[in-house]
Amino acid sequence: RPDHILQYAQYLAQRYAYRYDLEKPIVKADVYVSLNARTTQRLIDNTIDLSQEKRHLGHYSWILPFEN
Repeated sequence: RPDHILQYAQYLAQRYAYRYDLEKPIVKADVYVSLNARTTQRLIDNTIDLSQEKRHLGHYSWILPFEN
């Protein structure tokens, strides 16, 4: 659930900013998925700082397409 990953990344950024007095912590994710016994593939672009992404309805640009 990419939306949950985004929400947790933003929570982590807030916690680290408060606890370690950081101005803008960077949070990235290295997430892989497998569907119907296929080989694993990267789900999220690991170069994107998820703490700066906004939550919205619709497609997120940082979710990578699933290859067949």
